[in-house]
Amino acid sequence: AGVKGVGLGAKRCDIVGDVHGCHDELLALLDKLGWVATDDGLHHHPEDRLLVFVGDLVDRGPASVKVLEYANAMIEEGRAILVRGNHDDKLRRYLLGNKIKVDHHLQTTIDELDALDADTRAAVGERAIAMIERSPYWALLGSTSEDRADTEAELVVAHAAFKPSLMQSKEDKVRWFCLYGPS
Repeated sequence: AGVKGVGLGAKRCDIVGDVHGCHDELLALLDKLGWVATDDGLHHHPEDRLLVFVGDLVDRGPASVKVLEYANAMIEEGRAILVRGNHDDKLRRYLLGNKIKVDHHLQTTIDELDALDADTRAAVGERAIAMIERSPYWALLGSTSEDRADTEAELVVAHAAFKPSLMQSKEDKVRWFCLYGPS
């Protein structure tokens, strides 16, 4: 389940995709983009920009748990949103106990989670599930309505693909198209 799409209006954004567990590199990129570290361990932008994560926060890199926790905290503070990616969605399904094929990419994130004590792992997992389930499949910049993407949006942000005529379809079809592209 999830929010199909969200309109962000004219908010200025920095768009970052495919972090893939690279926490230190993410923070270095934010520094280059003018984001300022704050006492709470997060970042803000002096121009009140919004950080738009375009999916795939996890897998491959060495710090997926740190990236998940950082992204979640930034979202909670209203400084970021996550547009869901296929790796995020696969992690959500894994954490919910769904039967999925665990490839070597997801295994890197599972190994990180398994290295945590049971209570911390459960808390991180619950926060990750909630964050991913709240994340839209697309975001529209320059539009406040997710229903008028074909006529009003200046920019559409989706992880893999976006097709306005498809966006009113059943959620499973929309999810697949936005996360994996046309088949």
